[in-house]
Amino acid sequence: MKRARLAALTLAFAMAWTPMAMAQDTGPPPPADETVAPPPPPPDDGRTPPPPPVVIVDDAPPVSLTGREDRPRFRWGISLQGGALMLPVLTAEASSSGSVSVREETLWLNQIGVVGQVGMQINDLVGVYLKPSIDVMWGDVAGMHLSLAIMGDFTFLDGLLTAGVGFDMGGFFGFGGSIVQVDILVGDLYGARLHFAVHPFVGEDAPPGPGRKGFSIGIDMRLLGGAVAKASTGVEGAAASAGTEFFFSPMFTIGYTDF
Repeated sequence: MKRARLAALTLAFAMAWTPMAMAQDTGPPPPADETVAPPPPPPDDGRTPPPPPVVIVDDAPPVSLTGREDRPRFRWGISLQGGALMLPVLTAEASSSGSVSVREETLWLNQIGVVGQVGMQINDLVGVYLKPSIDVMWGDVAGMHLSLAIMGDFTFLDGLLTAGVGFDMGGFFGFGGSIVQVDILVGDLYGARLHFAVHPFVGEDAPPGPGRKGFSIGIDMRLLGGAVAKASTGVEGAAASAGTEFFFSPMFTIGYTDF
């Protein structure tokens, strides 16, 4: 009886001790958020190509210090102009008695009118445009002068000064005389035009607008040639004048330019 009871106690103690021993031998579980570090990169032996360079392309137009974009824009302007045409001609006169005389003379024609600009300002430096004008003439005869110039110019010193050059062409007609004589003058002219202007007051469009605008004072020097003819008739006889020589014609301008 005692042996049976001792055997039963021994079996119960063994069954209770076994789970406790297994729990002590098993380590704690790894944390749930523990990650495995990646393997280190292979050593650089000089054969690995370098990464490609990064190229940044900036297509935005240049911006001035005031935030205004320097890009192409419409250009226009209008000004009053005044100057003179000095036409060298050769005149042949036939008197009522039948004698003929030839002399050189210069026909002086004052001019005042309106000149415009219509074209494109490519950037703050370069502009290309048409320059039409219409003038009233008076002097040796009275009439009208129409012209058109194709111009290109450059603007410096932040819009203060402009200088340009172009091709000029035009035509005129006039009538004059007195009670005893009638004069008719016609001509077509072509040549070069030099343009210089100062803009003492220049404003800018609100950013990012590209335009500039200002009060302009200028002078145009026109080197012109072509065919000029004048016919006169009266009670004292008739005369004919013709000229083809080149001559200078200065024109002064004052007005507004949006460039």
